[in-house]
Formats: sequence, structure tokens, C-alpha cells
Amino acid sequence: MNGMGMGRKGVMGVDEEEVCRSAPIVKAMKQQSKDVQIEFNSKLTKVITQLKEQGLNTNLYYRCKEMGETYSIVPTSAISGEGIPDLLLLLVQWTQKTMIEKLMYSNEVQCTVLVVKVQGDGATIDVVLVNGVL
Repeated sequence: MNGMGMGRKGVMGVDEEEVCRSAPIVKAMKQQSKDVQIEFNSKLTKVITQLKEQGLNTNLYYRCKEMGETYSIVPTSAISGEGIPDLLLLLVQWTQKTMIEKLMYSNEVQCTVLVVKVQGDGATIDVVLVNGVL
């Protein structure tokens, strides 16, 4: 407990929860007691209901069947890092789906030269490779 009489809270927002640093939300949920899971699901249902009243169809991201039909809820904790891997996964998946035309492979090499070092028998170049193969 901290000095304000409040326990550590992770993504579930419950005092009794087991904090699982930087864990995916499904893994963090499995490590919680039944009471914590019940309270989390109760809070989630309340949020989904409030959003539905505003005309938004939402659900936990891993329960959404098709991207774009339902707004994904990704529970995260900035303090413990729980759910951050899920958020990054969802962002990558969404980018791949919505920007497929812009993510096509190109034979043209694109890179930025950071450092050129000439030592002994040759030169070494440090680059940030954006596209292509060196």
C-alpha cells in the first residue's frame, strides 16, 4: 500500500489484483483471483453499456471478429505496462489491414546513412534501412 491508503492497481483497477508487469491482458487476467476477474468484467460491462448508449459497438479487442465492425477496447496500465503488448499488436494489425497498398515491397533501397567509418582494410557504414535489402 502507498501512503494514501490505496493498494497498487494495475489494468484491472482493483486493489486486490496481482500486477503482471508488461504482460498481455489475457495473461494478466489468468493470474487474477475469481473476485478480481468478476469485478473487472463488471466494470467492462458497464463501460460497454455506456458506449452502446452513445451508439458505439465495442468489445475487448480479442473478442472482436472483424476489424472495423466493432471498436476495440484494449485495457492497459501506464503504471504496470499491462496490456501494452496488446495495444502494440493491435496497432500493427490495424496498420497492415488498412494500409496494405502502402506496405507493399519495393526493390528500391531506401536508407539513411548515420555514420561512415574508415578503418584499416575498409569502410563501415551504419544506416537505418527503411526499404530493401543491403
